[in-house]
Amino acid sequence: VPACRPCRRRLTGKESMTDWIGADSEKLTAAYAAQEASPVAVAEALFEHMAAQDEALGAVRVLSREAALESAAASERRWRRHAPQSPLDGVPVMVREDIALPSYANEVEGVSPAVARLLEAGCVVLGKTVMAAHDAVVAGRCIEGRLVRNPWQPALTTGGSSAGAAVACAAGYAPLHVAIDRIGSLRMPAAFCGVFGFKPTQGRVPLAAPAIGRVAGPITRSVHDAAAMMNILARPDDRDFACLPPESPEYRMRVDGMSPKSLTIAVLTDMGVGPAVDPAIRLAVQEAARALQTAGASVEMIDGFLDPEMFESMQMLLEAGAHRDLEAMGEHERVRLPGFVVDWAGRRAPGFSGPQVMQALADIVRMRAAINEAMMGYDYLLMPVSPVLPWAAGSLSPTNDPQDGLPHVAFTVPWNFAEHPAASLNWRHGADGVPVGVQVVGHRFDDLGVLRLSRTLEIMRPEQAGWPLG
Repeated sequence: VPACRPCRRRLTGKESMTDWIGADSEKLTAAYAAQEASPVAVAEALFEHMAAQDEALGAVRVLSREAALESAAASERRWRRHAPQSPLDGVPVMVREDIALPSYANEVEGVSPAVARLLEAGCVVLGKTVMAAHDAVVAGRCIEGRLVRNPWQPALTTGGSSAGAAVACAAGYAPLHVAIDRIGSLRMPAAFCGVFGFKPTQGRVPLAAPAIGRVAGPITRSVHDAAAMMNILARPDDRDFACLPPESPEYRMRVDGMSPKSLTIAVLTDMGVGPAVDPAIRLAVQEAARALQTAGASVEMIDGFLDPEMFESMQMLLEAGAHRDLEAMGEHERVRLPGFVVDWAGRRAPGFSGPQVMQALADIVRMRAAINEAMMGYDYLLMPVSPVLPWAAGSLSPTNDPQDGLPHVAFTVPWNFAEHPAASLNWRHGADGVPVGVQVVGHRFDDLGVLRLSRTLEIMRPEQAGWPLG
């Protein structure tokens, strides 16, 4: 369906088309409302941009061009009538490859809850982004073995497992992305790729196949866009037994205006387990803490709450789950996995005893109690996302050793097991252009508060580098 005549006139030149690469949802919908841009032309511009860039980056799993253009044309007709289905009508979005998409744009039955809500809102789903070969280990390498490249520094890892979403966001493929976080697998690639990633409270964003610690959330370039997505995604769905009761917080309209003066912030830069925190990451957390303190917040350093037994138990349960998954696979599926995954999942898990597993579960309960005690008296925690900066792209973990597959998740995985909301926000870029992020963690159910503090820090942070690829 062709765009309306005024939009065609404005969007035929190459310069005009590229204006929409990297545009946020507010810029797009303002242009749609003013008839200065067409959802169809914007989608076409993004498909053209992906075609030019993704051979080098490898972030796209599959594109839904025909369905997307059909959806964009319907959105354009609604904007012409000044009757959008939501404030995100016509805004392009991509989802991680393990999130179910419909076979055509107006089909909602049977798709994942997140996709169903996005389609109801009139969003234009462009396609799927690549995930790592396993959602607990193997950073940045997808199932067929190719690497997903970091657009800031292609020689460095993107993290895992929602690597494709973070790369696509940083590279300007779409303003909105839905990713999955299981042990930090949304927040870590967001930190490594310099974008904003938000892991909501467990059950806040419904999943068709809920699991302990597995949460869907937005990856965007700004807190505003993530908050706008949460307005759509945080709606109950009966398919998720862990789904939280309905609420109407209006995330986007309430995300601005938090005053640090009333806040008490705990700062944690040494968890006590895992690798030592890189000095550049420690400095970023300290700078963010000082900015809040200067603005009037009460800021206190605290000690780590994890002990080695807790961290080991979390790793044991993840290995046991991965081993179970591999046992359920057919041989044709298993042979596609990197040997790293097979070695990591099969090294210890087959020998775990019942008492060992029960002790691991008891340690998780103990960890949740320790988190509760550590957060008493504090509104939010500020800490690293990862203790280490992005490592070499060819290495599947910081050590590239399956016997030490998860040394870097001590700051992220507790919040999956404990169900707290947490966000990754880029603070600055290093001298070599590498993004350096900080993590904001809130109490359970305080999703809006984590977004509000993230927005406050977004305003306070140093001037950001220009985006890669325009």
